[in-house]
Amino acid sequence: MAFGSKGVENLDVRWGEEKIEEVKEYKYLGMWIEKGGSWKKAKEYKLRKARSALALAWNMATRGGDMSVRGATSMWTALIRPHLEYGAEVINNHNDYVWEEADRLARKGGRRVLRCGTRLPNDAVLGELGWMTMRGRRMFLRLSYWSKVLEMDDGRWVKQVYEEGRARLERRANAST
Repeated sequence: MAFGSKGVENLDVRWGEEKIEEVKEYKYLGMWIEKGGSWKKAKEYKLRKARSALALAWNMATRGGDMSVRGATSMWTALIRPHLEYGAEVINNHNDYVWEEADRLARKGGRRVLRCGTRLPNDAVLGELGWMTMRGRRMFLRLSYWSKVLEMDDGRWVKQVYEEGRARLERRANAST
């Protein structure tokens, strides 16, 4: 994989004598990475998996009889929410702050947990269950990961990449003043 803020054009990458072709998208560790830095396909994939998990989990819950709010919340936390949050620590897109489809699915799941209708305000659904918005969860996950990076040993690659990126930003800020 080759990354660049201005794009990587006409890059001749080889493995021995064989040229490695450039592709528009690539699936790595379960995340779709698209040329140009878009996460649209990854988000669509995650949303599709979460919707499927919600339907399966809800069918399990209704077949087993009445499930408590605590049990249904645990089911949401363990079986559905991870699909929406996978990779949230590294996805950084200015459009990521508002992922209405994920929030809509979370509210739908919350309404099912509470067994209430669509007239109950969104904030009441989240507040009653003690849930954050999906944006809030993604920000929380990013901050948690950032804290882990800061605490890493200086020899770790992730820490070195972070420090180099930080140094570049500082040099760029100092050059513009």
